[in-house]
Amino acid sequence: MSKTTEEFIEEIRNLDDKEIVDYCFGSVFSHMTMLQKQVDKLVINKDEPTIVKQDRYKREDGTDTIDKWAARYPPEIFRIIMWIQMEKYQDRLGKKSPIVEEVGKIQDYANRWLQYEIEQEAIKQREV
Repeated sequence: MSKTTEEFIEEIRNLDDKEIVDYCFGSVFSHMTMLQKQVDKLVINKDEPTIVKQDRYKREDGTDTIDKWAARYPPEIFRIIMWIQMEKYQDRLGKKSPIVEEVGKIQDYANRWLQYEIEQEAIKQREV
C-alpha cells in the first residue's frame, strides 16, 4: 500500500538529515530489490543478454549514455539510474507509446543492467 503525502511527511518530520538520507536510500534499495526480482523474470537467458545499442544514441567510439553511466558512477549509483529509467517506462505504460513498445524499452534497460552485473561479477572473480 502506498503512502499519502501527509503520511510520508509525518513519518519523516522528526528525522535528522542523516536519518532522512538513510530512509530515502533504504526505500530506493528496497525498490531495487523488488525490481531486480522483476528483472530476473524478464530476462530469459541470463548468460547472454541481447544488447541492442540504437545507432541514434551511439557516439563515434560505439558507446552510448548507458556505457557512460557505467564507467562514470559506482555500482550503487548505476543501479539506481537503471532502476529509475525502467520505472519511468513502467509508470507511463500505454500513455505515450504502445505498451509493447514501452515493455521493450524496459527489457532493453534490464538487459543492459544484466550485462553490467555480469561484467561486475567477472571483475570480482579476477580480483580473487
